[in-house]
Amino acid sequence: MNFNGNIRELINQAHEYQYKEIGAKKEENEKNKPKFYFTKKQWVILFIAISMTIIFQKSFSENFCGYIISALSLFIGLLFTFLIALYDKFKNTEAVLQGARQSRERANINRRLINFFKKITVLTLYETLIALLCILLLALNLLTNYCSFDIAEIRFEFNLNLIDIPLTIRGIVTNLYKIITLYFLLNFLLIVVYIISSFYDFMIGEYKKLEPKKIDNL
Repeated sequence: MNFNGNIRELINQAHEYQYKEIGAKKEENEKNKPKFYFTKKQWVILFIAISMTIIFQKSFSENFCGYIISALSLFIGLLFTFLIALYDKFKNTEAVLQGARQSRERANINRRLINFFKKITVLTLYETLIALLCILLLALNLLTNYCSFDIAEIRFEFNLNLIDIPLTIRGIVTNLYKIITLYFLLNFLLIVVYIISSFYDFMIGEYKKLEPKKIDNL
């Protein structure tokens, strides 16, 4: 098992599924591909993370870290339960898919269904990976006091002789730490929205197929 390769592939696929549509063709998905790797939504949450770091200059409190770690740990358990249920559902539909590959219309439905399972599985596993990373970052804040100080207490000096180099480095590291942590926490919420949106798109599409067609001349 190639651990690094699997994680890299998971991240790449999760990034792709953030702009790919379930039933869209390859050409349509290529048009939606972001030019600068991040999607527009990811650039927005990065801007929000930077803005929050600038506005709220206090460090993360122990209570905040503890509550978020507990919530993420609970969420990871729910995600694994969801993945097991999703895999069981896929196995139940696999026989139906294999028995109906001759029809072109059925093939399109099969492609849409398989893409749905793949997208939800990849995004859920990626969500779990982000949750673990957030727990690690927040636990780091609890274990060390290096990033636990208020940036507002630092006084900026333009005189090079008065600059405290270690304190300056600590301030830069603290700001980067807060930006990275806030970005991944917001990205975690963004992936939840993507999963909900994918479920809505797929299920509403399936419900529409079952709607009775309008009969003319009645």
